Amino acid sequence: MKKPLLFIVIGLIVVAVGVNWYYTRQIRAQLDRMASTVSMFGTLSYDNVRLSPGGAININDLSFRMHQGQGGIDIGQISLQTANLLALMTLESDLERGRFPETLGLRVENIQFPLDGALATMARETPGGTSPTGASGALFNAAGCDGRTQFTANDLMQMDYFDIRADVEAQYQLVDNGDRLRLFASARNHDAGAIYLEATFDLLSGSLSTRDLANSMQNARLGSFALEYEDLGFYERMLAFCADEMSMPKPEYIAHHVEAWKQAWSRSDVEPGPDTVAAYESFLEDPQQLSVRSAAEHGVSIEGLEHYTMPDLLERMEVQLVVNYSEPQPLDMNLLGGSSALAAASDRPASSDQSSDPEGAAAPSEPAREQAAATTNGADAGAKAPADTTVEAASPWIEVDPGKMEAHIDQRIRILTHSGDRYAGRLTRVESDRIHIRVEGVGGYYIRPLALDEIREIEAFDRS
Repeated sequence: MKKPLLFIVIGLIVVAVGVNWYYTRQIRAQLDRMASTVSMFGTLSYDNVRLSPGGAININDLSFRMHQGQGGIDIGQISLQTANLLALMTLESDLERGRFPETLGLRVENIQFPLDGALATMARETPGGTSPTGASGALFNAAGCDGRTQFTANDLMQMDYFDIRADVEAQYQLVDNGDRLRLFASARNHDAGAIYLEATFDLLSGSLSTRDLANSMQNARLGSFALEYEDLGFYERMLAFCADEMSMPKPEYIAHHVEAWKQAWSRSDVEPGPDTVAAYESFLEDPQQLSVRSAAEHGVSIEGLEHYTMPDLLERMEVQLVVNYSEPQPLDMNLLGGSSALAAASDRPASSDQSSDPEGAAAPSEPAREQAAATTNGADAGAKAPADTTVEAASPWIEVDPGKMEAHIDQRIRILTHSGDRYAGRLTRVESDRIHIRVEGVGGYYIRPLALDEIREIEAFDRS
């Protein structure tokens, strides 16, 4: 009994050593090629490449130094993170087979980038280039600061920020066999601020293959999100700097900045409501934290985002604002010179599935039908209805019971969900809690699963 166990342990050690040797050798070769490519501009060096028992590949102490001029960039560690050592061992073969790993992340720790160095100067002098730190803080934070729309590296150095010292991380996770995608990203600038982003997307891919996931993106839905800014000292320095630039006491500049901040929003044809303005003012008085997050149980089709105005999207997603870790409140933004109506005739565009259904695209959504009916009634109140009745009677689409779908296998169906989305395809399989439809796309077809409890109406195409 002991000998087989010993052989297993030895085998695992040999495999681990082999994997470590293979991946570190591959990455060192890539780094050496990169160093050769940039050698005319500067020197790229690194200390070592290591694999961790947790399934991460780490490049330690990476540095780039320009041949001429001061400065460069130093990175403490670049880490490619997988779920575990087994996932790392199969990563390359999975990608070659066209299969995404269930989870993958990249973390860059201890980035040091001097703002008065040659690289920062090159970034500013490049046509169309801006300061590498122009997006510090929350949105429109430079409004009212002597005509600025963002802060340059020179501005930041006057705030006593002479270099960037940051950590950056990004990670995704595919759950439920590709039906859902979770994203996380963060950027932390020491002594300045940190930004955290989390988002969930409903894909309904039913597979981890690159093809199925790419096809599912056509009908992906944003399920939830949270965006948070944590102040680590930036606003105190920024407000003092801008108050001095404007020759104003700090309280007076804060009031001036808030008015300019509202004007900056107005250039996007929206204006923050009074509660949102008051919340932002309280943040400026004591800058700690700002976050916006969705609280809705239903999501929004990614394809249809452009058909929403900002106020409608915020209302649809039930977006809440949290200031300094207090109780959440609605993030109220209003359209300038108009109501908060949808920009499009429908609250959601038709799914791309419908364009591939030659036997009848799905009908307009409820708001679109109501608007069309109102327009028709207003323009021609005396029109007679029998013609509409005839068309309805001749329709080949019949409503069916979602619980009795087995009789319609291989028939074309179209579906309306409780959230208002519409799908069209051919019914291929029926399970106890979901159905599967075959959807024809530009590059072929894919199978889309739909949960029965999400379906409001189903119609089948009756050829008889």
